[in-house]
Order: sequence, then C-alpha cells, then structure tokens
Amino acid sequence: LIVLGYGLIAASTFLGRLPMTTFGESVLPDYLAHWTGGRLVLDGQLANLYDQGTQFELQVATVGHTAKLAWFVSPPFVGLLYAPLAAMPYLASAALWTLLSVGMLLLALKLARPLAPSLSDNRWRMIVLVCFAAQPVLELLGSGQDSAFSLLVWVAGTRLILARRDVLAGFVFALGLCKAQLFVLVPVVLLLQRRFRSLAAWSAAAAVLALVSVLMVV
Repeated sequence: LIVLGYGLIAASTFLGRLPMTTFGESVLPDYLAHWTGGRLVLDGQLANLYDQGTQFELQVATVGHTAKLAWFVSPPFVGLLYAPLAAMPYLASAALWTLLSVGMLLLALKLARPLAPSLSDNRWRMIVLVCFAAQPVLELLGSGQDSAFSLLVWVAGTRLILARRDVLAGFVFALGLCKAQLFVLVPVVLLLQRRFRSLAAWSAAAAVLALVSVLMVV
C-alpha cells in the first residue's frame, strides 16, 4: 500500500504539467484552499475573503485553468496563519507544507507513544508503518489536508491534560478551532470533567481568536 499509494501520488504529480497533476487538478488541491485564504489576507482583500469569484480568479492566476474551486471556508484567523506560507510561490509553498505535514505527523506519533506503554517497540513500529499506509494519511499527503495539525493538537492537548498542565492544555486545544467541527466537544468534556482551569484558558483563547476573526472581516 505504501509503495502503490505514494508511487501513484508521485507519478500523478511529476508526470503532469506542474502545478497541475495528470488528473487535471492542482497539486495539493486541499492546500490550495488554505493558500488562497492566506494570499487574500496578504493582498488586503479581507472583504472578499469568502467570495467564490475572487478565490477562483486567484487560483486560475496561480495554477492555471481549473474546473473546480478549492474554496477557503475556514475561520478568518486561519487565513492569517497561512499568510507566511502564501507569501511563497505556490509550488514551493506546497512542498514546504508537505514537509511540515510529515513533521507534524511524526511529532504526533512520538507524543502518542507514552500513551500506549504496554505496546512493545516492535508493535509500535508496526503501528507507525500501518499509519503511513492508511488511506487518511495518503489523502493527507496527497491532497495537502490539515489533519496532521489537528492530530497534533489532540495528542499534545491530551498529554498536557495528563501532565496536569491544565492552562497550557486549554490554550493548545483552542488551536483546534482552525477546524472547529473536530473539536466542538472539547469545552463540553472539560466542563464535565471539572477541568475549570483548562476550560477558562480555552475560553479566553477562543474569545481572542473570535475577536481577531471579526476584526478581519468587518
């Protein structure tokens, strides 16, 4: 699966006419959406941040003719986070994002290792191998998704909670608002577990991110 999966990704990428793949879509189409948000922030087009026409025009100018819009729909502050990457040409930025995704995935696995102390090193290495052969990871690296970041937030937040570093854990979990649908139950769980310091930290960080987002688009 690893040989076939990553071989197909490499072939479709490098046998196409970059930045388009052999399938007629842009390299890392999911990442293109985030790059678009960051680029619009850099260009000062905050009023058009969610305008489909503006996004499509930018993507056509960046990668050439594309039949499908990679629509930026994340909260406004996410565009701010991707702005440094959007300052780079798209292909260089996409390559850097791939390296960052691999790094975040490896770091998440490293942080998760102590959570399974009963597993032998051999079994853990097999789990890592299966992880990189799994379709979600192939999709992550082949499409440029941001799920490695979400996984890292989950694992890092969990480790901090277990280490009783509640305030820092709350701040880390608040970063999950980059993809809020995956973290919507975090404040509920913190409340039910009476982790009030974590909940207060999460609430404060969430309020700041919400305020930044509102100020960006009003």
